[in-house]
Amino acid sequence: MIGSGEWRGAIAAVMHGGKIMVPIPPLACWHEPERLLAPVRAGAAAQACLRLAMTLRRAQVPPLEGTVLFEEDGFAMTADGFRFTTPSGIEFHYRLGGQVIAEVNGPAQEAELPLYLWGTVYGAVAWLNGLAVLHASAVSIGGGAIAFTAHSGGGKSTMAAMLVREGLPLVCDDTLVLAPSSGGPLAIPDAKPLKLWEDALELTGLAATGPIHAVPGKHYCQPPARADHPTVLRHLVLLAPGENLALEQLYGGAKLALLAEALYRPAIHAGRRDDGLHGKIMLGLARSLEVWILRRSQDFRRSEAPVELVMRQFL
Repeated sequence: MIGSGEWRGAIAAVMHGGKIMVPIPPLACWHEPERLLAPVRAGAAAQACLRLAMTLRRAQVPPLEGTVLFEEDGFAMTADGFRFTTPSGIEFHYRLGGQVIAEVNGPAQEAELPLYLWGTVYGAVAWLNGLAVLHASAVSIGGGAIAFTAHSGGGKSTMAAMLVREGLPLVCDDTLVLAPSSGGPLAIPDAKPLKLWEDALELTGLAATGPIHAVPGKHYCQPPARADHPTVLRHLVLLAPGENLALEQLYGGAKLALLAEALYRPAIHAGRRDDGLHGKIMLGLARSLEVWILRRSQDFRRSEAPVELVMRQFL
């Protein structure tokens, strides 16, 4: 069991103003090895924090309290919370130590709820709790995790699904939450479904479980296997177009640039106006991860070669 003196009490609850609160993970520990928990304990703490926050409560969304630090496209954030209004009018609210509140009206909004809950909202909750978030899909491989990032439509979900088809457990799709630990950044698994276009469903043989109404032509589907526990992220791979299939490891400035590009909703993180925390997260990730670029042809969805190359290199 995690002790109350570790990770500021980690998952131990404390009373604050008559309300049960979960202590915030220490925001400065990404580049302070002496403060990092062992992977098992760090993973348990992060999962407990996210489990509480993402236990959705349906109610009228309250006003956002405190000074607004960042506001853009329906998203407003303070030092300890946020409020988010989707284009269709779904209202979300979150404050540290509490649960996400959603106000949903009608079947159309209900159908869109999971897309935003497990995208923007999930990422913002993680950022506020001192975790890092990458725009990536990940699988477990070779005793660790490998994540794939790309621009929208670049094939990260398809790559993950093709590796899942080969028997690798899915860690996450599209939104990868990372927790600091003494063993390196931990990839936190979640229960989100894969989101695939029709051609990717045909390629992987996975069955659609329902349409994504906000993205016509894209479907939810469930992987045959999921990662059960947090695992150390070893590799981050950028998927990019190229005439010839090639896998190249990046170093130095190129590595840091790719890490910055891979951050999920970086404007939300930057909106906290904490350059020190940002630097610690980036240095912690750069120190621990191998970063690669995988170039493959534009018709990658019709080729098994990139998957075979990944399996040979990392398994």
